[in-house]
Amino acid sequence: MSVQAIAWAFEQTVRGGAKLVLLALANRADYENSCFPSIARLTKEAGISRRSVAYALRELVKLGLVSRERRRRSGGTQTSNLYLLHIV
Repeated sequence: MSVQAIAWAFEQTVRGGAKLVLLALANRADYENSCFPSIARLTKEAGISRRSVAYALRELVKLGLVSRERRRRSGGTQTSNLYLLHIV
């Protein structure tokens, strides 16, 4: 957990589900402001639907607050994405 990341997330001017998802990401951020929670984890922690989480993530990326890197296991199957918070 990064207190700096959480404080930054609270300062951002995003609404509704996007704010909840941003706070969930910030709560899981490491010292490099990155994390890799699953969509299921974000759904549970933000208390919103999968569809709302997906929409919120797209909005956060579009706003430039978060970047997303798709990750793959060595066998080629997808695993959780890596999220980087753009804390200034």
